[in-house]
Amino acid sequence: MAAHSRPVVLVTGSSAGGIGGGLCEEFCRIGCIVYATSRRLETMTDLRATGQGKIERLAMDVTNEESVRTTVDEIVQREGRIDVLVNNAGVVYVQPALEMDLRAAKNLVDVNLWGCVITTQVVGKVMAKQRFGRILNISSIAGEIWGYWTAAYSMSKWALKAFTLVTRGELRPFGIDVILVNPGVVVSKIGVNNTTSLENYQVANSVYGKEFAPLIEDRVKFDVDQAAGMPTATFAQLVVSNVLIPSSSPSVPPTFVPSPPLEILAGGLSGAAWLLRKLPLSWQDRIAYATSGLPKVVEDLKAKGKL
Repeated sequence: MAAHSRPVVLVTGSSAGGIGGGLCEEFCRIGCIVYATSRRLETMTDLRATGQGKIERLAMDVTNEESVRTTVDEIVQREGRIDVLVNNAGVVYVQPALEMDLRAAKNLVDVNLWGCVITTQVVGKVMAKQRFGRILNISSIAGEIWGYWTAAYSMSKWALKAFTLVTRGELRPFGIDVILVNPGVVVSKIGVNNTTSLENYQVANSVYGKEFAPLIEDRVKFDVDQAAGMPTATFAQLVVSNVLIPSSSPSVPPTFVPSPPLEILAGGLSGAAWLLRKLPLSWQDRIAYATSGLPKVVEDLKAKGKL
């Protein structure tokens, strides 16, 4: 990248109030040219442009290759390059694995995993030609440890981690750094916008029955309430600071961190996730089960002769 150029950043899943929106605003604040994208333009209306940068809003569906190519071509035509890609688009879905609506689960994987693959392919080829780029894949601590009732989400994030690790080596010869970003709990709208709402949640025909319903509903509430969450702005500042160094002069663009980290782990419960993944798998399994609430429900059902 030319020393005098402002970095050009493309962020997917840029709805205001979420992680993507927060990252757009922080990249803009330190002086980048930011292209915020979402399937619907109205979700980005409230993004705030501050500092010396700017935010452009474009509609893009990460699951549609033609949509991604059209959008990327437009950005390259305008700016001549793309320096940073943030693969952030994602949804969550809370249901027992035995009862997932397969259409909903497949849609989740299309967005969380294949959307990242498609966008990386298209933007990665642009970066390979320019011999420089930074790709940030927003995964989750759910891709490191697991919680119950979110099988589709967890498997999409575990697969995203694998894709990140593979492409990190494959793209390195072209001067492209691929960074795994593992948020813990971060305050955003993902729970409100994308989970099965409590009002629509049904367990009447569940093989688990009403006894398990509070556990599943608590998992939905956790995504909505985010009581242990890190503020979005704080998370965004931490992530961006690992990629770019702000200039002390408003007229001078930020510069890239010479050797960015392979992983950024931050947010509520991220420390616990870091510790848990260091433990043997058998210990992780015991801890996940013991803290899930399942043992008490199972004990009660056995006492009543229902299991």
